[in-house]
Amino acid sequence: MGKNHTFAKKVLPSLDYSQVRAREPFRKYNAKSSPWWHDDMEWPAKRCFASKNTKDSVRFIRNAKPDEPYFLHISYFDPHPPYFAPADVVKRYGVAEMKVPDYIPAKRLGARLDEHSRAMRFADMTPQTLKNTMRYYYAGIEWGVDQQVGLVLDALKETGQMANTIVVFTSDHGDFMGHHGMVRKGMFLYDDLLHVPLIYYAPGRIPPGRRLGGLAQGVDLFSTLTDLTGGEISQGLPGMSTAGSTTRGLNLPHFVLP
Repeated sequence: MGKNHTFAKKVLPSLDYSQVRAREPFRKYNAKSSPWWHDDMEWPAKRCFASKNTKDSVRFIRNAKPDEPYFLHISYFDPHPPYFAPADVVKRYGVAEMKVPDYIPAKRLGARLDEHSRAMRFADMTPQTLKNTMRYYYAGIEWGVDQQVGLVLDALKETGQMANTIVVFTSDHGDFMGHHGMVRKGMFLYDDLLHVPLIYYAPGRIPPGRRLGGLAQGVDLFSTLTDLTGGEISQGLPGMSTAGSTTRGLNLPHFVLP
């Protein structure tokens, strides 16, 4: 459901069900948006793709057959430049509350990062402008991610599927969001862009609060889910399982990946 960054177009027809959406028309990079890619959302929240992705996902969950395993991939676009959120959510975040992190100017870190900063005109951003962009970013997280994932989890619980489901929460990249005086992303090896959330949620099956200290990558997801459900991991498969022996072999046929 949602943005397709995973499957080749030729694969989509072979899926049992898919609802693929491109970027909303109002998110075009044009003069109407502020120079720093934040603005109040033009559409009612229920018409935006985050809400539609959630609605489709909840419908899928409610229509799932009790004895039929499934894999559900929900891809949310927010928060992403241009940063949008409903006005009633944005107003809950004040500019004065935003804290710009301490940073080293791009020009002191390398020519390429400096070139990127100058090309995007980040040096023209005042601290006030940066803080205003930040509040739209966090409002986008609350509405476009937190509220939506909460509705998906509610559907799993209400249908009695939560006890037999693994939920994985992750992201494809981060955002500078104030670090180095910049926002957005870029082709750079900084924690701001590389360090993404990776949370496995399976109440009663995976111990709560358990943390793994080693490094993990998105390519490890398939092997880990295979391991968690007692499957055999094929030799030569990219990535490795990050599951420990205490959770190996669980009978959890449902996967939800928002």
